[in-house]
Amino acid sequence: QMDEIDVLLRLPDCGVSEIPEAERSPSPEPVYDQAGARVNSREVRRREALEAKRLELIESLKPRAAQKCWRKLIVPIDKYPGYNFFGAIIGPRGNAQKRMERESGCKIVIRGRGAIKEGCGRHDGKPLGPEDDEPMHVLIEGPDEESVEKGQELVTQVLNPYSESAIAQKERQMRELAIINGTLKEEDLAANAANWSNAAAKGALWRAPPPPVSAPNCGGTMDDEYASFMAELSGGGPAPPGGAGGPGAPGG
Repeated sequence: QMDEIDVLLRLPDCGVSEIPEAERSPSPEPVYDQAGARVNSREVRRREALEAKRLELIESLKPRAAQKCWRKLIVPIDKYPGYNFFGAIIGPRGNAQKRMERESGCKIVIRGRGAIKEGCGRHDGKPLGPEDDEPMHVLIEGPDEESVEKGQELVTQVLNPYSESAIAQKERQMRELAIINGTLKEEDLAANAANWSNAAAKGALWRAPPPPVSAPNCGGTMDDEYASFMAELSGGGPAPPGGAGGPGAPGG
């Protein structure tokens, strides 16, 4: 169709002579420019119509930018003071965030005050914007409403520290952290997931790492290691032993 239009536009009369008289539209009252040339002749109107059609075809061939859907969830820091939402959402080595993104098909990022360590820039390399001075929030962006709703469901579970899913995620993160740090007992690597909650509460899957030479008496507990990890994620430095719970945070 584009080729046909280009051929007609190259003709002196834009193909008007090839249109049967019976199929031609009625001519309007003639209009002339200052030089006395008619500006609404059949040929002029034909050319304008062909050029408009050509432009319409070109626009239709351009790739359409996908219209993404998104949600903005406020992190309830005031409701649960002292709870490390940032660490809970990100997880050891970003595993929790990656898992939620993988399961929902969405991009999930934390923005707002407290989401960026002091003196550091954004992880995406972009300059700080107005949204970075807002209360901490989670942005969920996906290709469709179904994906965004799934992402919202996963994040909402983490934003309620006392929900079963949030507690289960903490247990999963402690297990991942123990594996990363090499402090998970070898005999418990294949532990039944159904028993993990009770085992985690008792510290059954935890063993103290080999002490360094400079500190022969050092050791740790599961919650100490987890609290230290969470504190470092938030830029507050390692937490003191026994500091995993914190004000407003559920016990582990």
